[in-house]
Amino acid sequence: GSWNLKQFQELISGLIEDGIEEQLEPRDLLKLRKDLGILFHVFDTDKNGEVDSWEFAAGIFLLLEGSATQKLSFAFRLFDQQGTGTISRVELFTLMIAFVRVLLLYSLSEKIESKPTPTEQARIEEIAYHQAHKAVDAIFQRAGGGKFDRLGHEKVMALAMECAPWLEMLDLFSVGSTNPSPIR
Repeated sequence: GSWNLKQFQELISGLIEDGIEEQLEPRDLLKLRKDLGILFHVFDTDKNGEVDSWEFAAGIFLLLEGSATQKLSFAFRLFDQQGTGTISRVELFTLMIAFVRVLLLYSLSEKIESKPTPTEQARIEEIAYHQAHKAVDAIFQRAGGGKFDRLGHEKVMALAMECAPWLEMLDLFSVGSTNPSPIR
């Protein structure tokens, strides 16, 4: 599924601990709602006015505790709907491009008040496409020269951080990560 801005704000508000809204001053409650709007625009990486499940997953992983490796492993398990323990080239590309978009948009969120300009969005898309494509090609190439349609999660995990070192940026957002890996 996907969520528009209002549905997204309700979803995230529902994830916040029960009773927190009663503890907030009206001014702080307005700031929370504004921040959720900014978060929505960060998560809505394709700028279609909705956050789909891939965008939500990539965005929410920034906020979860754990290392980049743990977040990536969780993402693979989450989207392995058949429970095969594998991921296709297309699925991996979709996940990787969502990660790149969210990382870029989050890093720019202080400079972008609500959503990027068309020029900024075009540049983000160009970078995201290039980085995701480069990483997925490298992973599949190193895994067997492109002769596989799907790869096991463990194989992808073993190659992902090497082929996509920008994934280590996920460590920067980990509240519980006490020893993040250095960015290469």
